[in-house]
Amino acid sequence: MLSQNRFIKSLPLKKRIFFFKRYLELILPTHFAHHPLCDNFKQEILSLKILTKNFYICRGCFWVFLSMILSFSVLIIMNPFRNQTAIEKFIIVILVSSPTWIGVLFSFKYRIWKDLLRISLGTGFGIALGELILTPNFFLKILIAGFIFVFIWTFSYFRKRFSRGKSQIICLDCEKMNTGICEGFKQQIDAQRQYSQELSNYIQENSSWVDIKQKLSRKRY
Repeated sequence: MLSQNRFIKSLPLKKRIFFFKRYLELILPTHFAHHPLCDNFKQEILSLKILTKNFYICRGCFWVFLSMILSFSVLIIMNPFRNQTAIEKFIIVILVSSPTWIGVLFSFKYRIWKDLLRISLGTGFGIALGELILTPNFFLKILIAGFIFVFIWTFSYFRKRFSRGKSQIICLDCEKMNTGICEGFKQQIDAQRQYSQELSNYIQENSSWVDIKQKLSRKRY
């Protein structure tokens, strides 16, 4: 049996568009939630209603990417640091990005503080990416690229050790986990199952055509 992705690629264009549309309708609304859709994590998720569907987006990622896009755009259009030296620009990137470490190492009672730290991270990265494009100084490009690489690696490492550990504690203390099923991921799982079922039904209804495709693909190899 062909894998799902390989099978979809072998479909006529009209059917590929249909299943891509179904994927967006079923999977996309919860794809960027990054957390269980339950009361324990409701402060970590933004719910946006677009047309008739609710879309769930990780709150931290939302602020990071929004602030990164805005700061990058402002820098490209206005270039406010054009009169600063390479070292001054590098220091600005470090100072703007670094406060986000506070959110990794410490907990906050109010979510607004985590939002501000995510905005700090996104703004710093937006400035860094903008300077990579704008600056003619090769030394500054190397400094910023190295900073981004080291920052992402260390941030991911420590966030995995500290922040995700806090989330795991919340899940382990959840009464519903005694059943072995996380209700917070039920919507995501149900959507994935429905998509897989629709694709399986199509495969079964067109089994003879699929067999021909399989034989053709085997001949190629």
